[in-house]
Amino acid sequence: MNLVTGASKGIGLATVIQALKAGYAVAATSRNVDRLAAQVAQAAPDQQAQFLPLEMQFEATSIQAAVIMMSEALAAEVAPFGIQITAVGLSGVRTDFLDGRSMKRPAKRLPEYQVVAQTMTGLGQLNHHQSGDPVLVGQAIVKLAPMAHALRRLYLGNWSVAALQTKIEEVVNEVNQYLDLTQSIDHE
Repeated sequence: MNLVTGASKGIGLATVIQALKAGYAVAATSRNVDRLAAQVAQAAPDQQAQFLPLEMQFEATSIQAAVIMMSEALAAEVAPFGIQITAVGLSGVRTDFLDGRSMKRPAKRLPEYQVVAQTMTGLGQLNHHQSGDPVLVGQAIVKLAPMAHALRRLYLGNWSVAALQTKIEEVVNEVNQYLDLTQSIDHE
């Protein structure tokens, strides 16, 4: 069984449809189960899936990092049961995610989050012009299902890979800069 969250549109819907067409069992969550069922019935009428209502709202990009770390920890815990979990890191994908229909923005903005507000404004200007294709994302995610040892993290898109490589370099440099402090607690 494959679990897909946020499945009523965009990447989630594309992933559900690709997985069903590939013959996989799917459980999908959405804030709008009726819309999800209608979309799947139209795109894959001969397929069946289970739909679960689930509403989640996240505002900060720090949530993405937390989800990746939680996914990795959970993957280690459930591996003995034959369950695999992959956190997907994406570049920009042409979906409705940045629209008011999907992304809920706070009514009150804190000045401390000005950088986030500027980032969201910049992303809003890219809305519907991103390079990623949600169908191709769905196809890539479905390729994980038959893997005996699926990736714990899958980064899709050139920007996503470049951002990861930059972050890895930053972490290595920081660790090396404070290596004496890092290694100072071990018994000799």
